[in-house]
Amino acid sequence: MKVIGGTAKGQKIFSPKTIRPTRSMVREALFSIIQVTDKTFIDLFAGSGAVGIEALSRGASKVIMVERSRKVVEYIQRNLEKTGFDAVVINKSVESVLNTLDIKADFVFIDPPYQGYNIKKTLQNIERILKDDSIIIIEYQTGKVPSHDGFKVIKNKTYGDTSLLILKNEKSNISRDI
Repeated sequence: MKVIGGTAKGQKIFSPKTIRPTRSMVREALFSIIQVTDKTFIDLFAGSGAVGIEALSRGASKVIMVERSRKVVEYIQRNLEKTGFDAVVINKSVESVLNTLDIKADFVFIDPPYQGYNIKKTLQNIERILKDDSIIIIEYQTGKVPSHDGFKVIKNKTYGDTSLLILKNEKSNISRDI
């Protein structure tokens, strides 16, 4: 797996066999839809860190990656070292981080395990890290659209067995380019 675009384009990213990293095609599609230059990007369920590293490579000013598994966090740190990027890496559960994180994000990427995870709770707790015009991106298994009450769908794109649901806060009156 490699970085698709930006300053680290072509650099290899390592990933443990125990996770399902976001495929290159999906990352490329995501970053052709959203513009992260000079923005704050939070990657929940970061896995290998590929999506957060892609955001840094494309000019994000700050990236926070949240990953529960200590072993997987070691891969993120290795990938950051290899690419020369700095990011905040938090080795805790998403739920505990959402209750304590004191930063507002422009973009929040959510890629939970496809099986056995209810994203509804994450979306209920995400409000405190959102700006009025924040964009939320959920990667999910095609055909199993996650519940997204309180958020308005901007786009829903399918890439084989993976789909991206792009949302904004339903209360927001702000319309901005993504």
